[in-house]
Amino acid sequence: VNVIKNYFSKNGVINMRLLENDGRGACAARNTGIRASRGGYIQFFDDDDLMRENHIKKKVDAIKNSGSDYVACNYAFFDDETHECVGHKNISSVKHTCSSHLLTKSFPCPSFFLKRETMTCIGYWNEEVRKLQDMALFHRLFLHGKKGEFIEEELFDVRIHNRSMTSFSVTSISGYYERWDAYETIKKALLRHMTDFLSIF
Repeated sequence: VNVIKNYFSKNGVINMRLLENDGRGACAARNTGIRASRGGYIQFFDDDDLMRENHIKKKVDAIKNSGSDYVACNYAFFDDETHECVGHKNISSVKHTCSSHLLTKSFPCPSFFLKRETMTCIGYWNEEVRKLQDMALFHRLFLHGKKGEFIEEELFDVRIHNRSMTSFSVTSISGYYERWDAYETIKKALLRHMTDFLSIF
């Protein structure tokens, strides 16, 4: 935080804001950012990943050209020590249905990019989910019938290291329990959504 404050003071940055969250977790931090933001689009991005050139521009263009509520892109993994590419995530080839993503894969938060009204409609991040929060949030896009556009290009890189959430969530016993927490949240959202739907009739 001190490094960022020092950078701001030296460079007179006017198009970024630093918001402190008092250690309340990733979901609370993202919700704080949403409430403080004013733009028409929202992009979440984790602190150890890297955006490629024109990341935001290509997503904005994709939404404008398709009339979608959100877009998502492919991405790659790189090793923190060697900086070499160690894998690719091709989500554009996945069948984009709720059941498909629930059973196979979900989008990490740097992948999807939303209109502000889309975020307002599906609701903010669930601050009770400790890990894999993006899974719990992302499926609400399907539950609310939101239209997505899927960009085949890789637009960012995910850093893999021993302390990364990506490594932790798929290799530890705690990670499996926290994945279950995310599934439980999705189930509750689905049941609530179906209740609202049936009440119309």
